[in-house]
Amino acid sequence: MFSRYIHTAFVAALVAFCVDTANAAPITLTYSGVATGSLGETPFSGVPFAFTFVTDTTLLSTPLFSATYPAQSNIALTVGATSTTFGGSTSPFLGPTAVTGLTDASSAFLVYGASNFAGYDFASNFFSANTTVELLDITNRPTGAGNLTITGITRPQFVSVVTVVPEAGTFALIGLGFAVCALTRRRAR
Repeated sequence: MFSRYIHTAFVAALVAFCVDTANAAPITLTYSGVATGSLGETPFSGVPFAFTFVTDTTLLSTPLFSATYPAQSNIALTVGATSTTFGGSTSPFLGPTAVTGLTDASSAFLVYGASNFAGYDFASNFFSANTTVELLDITNRPTGAGNLTITGITRPQFVSVVTVVPEAGTFALIGLGFAVCALTRRRAR
């Protein structure tokens, strides 16, 4: 009788742990397109670019004006063949009006809009090729390769990729479960 309670408690704990860890997943958000502008002293035109932000889905928060922000961090920036970091406290955001973009401490400076953003939550895989640039205010923004200015963007795209990675604790609980099952089976004999 006692072993049945132990077995039930273990299964309940394992299910609760797995549900909790399933929510904690790395997420990569990428804002890309083809741009015209300058990086440092070098002008560019018709060059592919990408802002890439990696965070964890559990680090999402909701500020007062109902937009979702992942935790603040540096964003990787690729312009043509140049890879660098986009400096400062920059975060992607997901607004309540079918927009997503990048913001700093003062304001949004890159906003992509698409009707399918309305149901997106920054916690699942997502792709939008039918995107429009709603706001572009990237003038002399600091990067690791000099100041970035983007004066125009074509073919904007937004991609979100969630990577589910089992945590070490999951394997430890499974091993503990096998040990408890073996002990209770041995006592039953």
